[in-house]
Amino acid sequence: MTEAFRPNLADYLRSGILIIWFLFILFAIMLIVVPLTILTWGKATNWMIKNLGYIIGASCLWVLNIKLDINYAEGKKPEGPAVFLINHSSTLDLFVLLAIQMPNIRFVAKKEFQYNPLFFVLGNLTGQIFIDRSNSESAVRKLHDEIERVKRKNLSVLFAPEGSRTHPGVIGPFKRGAFRMAIDLGYPIVPVYIENAKKLCPGAAMLAKSGTITVTFQETISTENWSHKTLPAHIKETRDRYLDWAGVTEDIPEAELTV
Repeated sequence: MTEAFRPNLADYLRSGILIIWFLFILFAIMLIVVPLTILTWGKATNWMIKNLGYIIGASCLWVLNIKLDINYAEGKKPEGPAVFLINHSSTLDLFVLLAIQMPNIRFVAKKEFQYNPLFFVLGNLTGQIFIDRSNSESAVRKLHDEIERVKRKNLSVLFAPEGSRTHPGVIGPFKRGAFRMAIDLGYPIVPVYIENAKKLCPGAAMLAKSGTITVTFQETISTENWSHKTLPAHIKETRDRYLDWAGVTEDIPEAELTV
C-alpha cells in the first residue's frame, strides 16, 4: 500500500461485502452461461461477455462506490476488430474492463486464473485466452494458435502488455505478445488508459477506496507498416505514449525494460 492509500472503516466494510458479492454473482452467472452456451451452440458468447460481464463489473464497482468516467479521443468507442491495450496496476482493472462493454472482445489472461473453478468454467466457455506468463515460448505458441479463431470470428483481443498489476514504475515494461499478435492479425492497436485505479486500490490489494476511475480510449495506432524486425521501436513508442498520459518524466532504468 502506498502512503496516499488510507482506507477508512467504510472502505473495509465495502471491500468485505465485495468479496461475498463477487463470488455470489460469479456463481449465479455461471448458472446462466452454462445452459445458454449449450442451447445456442456457443453463438451467444459475445452477448454474454458484453452484457453478463457488464453486470459483474458494474455491480462490483457499485458495491465499492466507484464511478467510471469514460472518454473517447476519437469521439466514439472503437468498434474493432482491434488489439486493445490497457495499463494494469490494480485489482479494480478487471471490474473496469467488464463494465465498459467492449464489443466482440476476448481477454488474454494469466493461466493462474483457471485455478479458480468459477473462472475456469466461465473463461473456457466464453473463449478467453489463457497464457503461461512464466514460459515465453509457450505463451507465443498459444497466441499464435489463437490467431485463426480470432480472425475467423472477427473478434478483438485485449492485452495488459505489462503482464502484471505489480511492476516497477508507474508504467511497467511492455512484453511483445500483444504487438506480435497485432501484426499477425493485421489489426490496429487501440490504447486504453486507466487513470486513478491504482490510487483507489494499489497493485494486488483486495481493499479499495471509493472514488472515480477515468478510462480513455486513445487514438488508434495503425500497424499497417509494422514488421517483426521493427517491433522494439513500436513497443517503445507505444509505451512512451502511456508514460506521457501518466505524466511520467522519470522512467524505469533502461536495463529493466526487457520486452
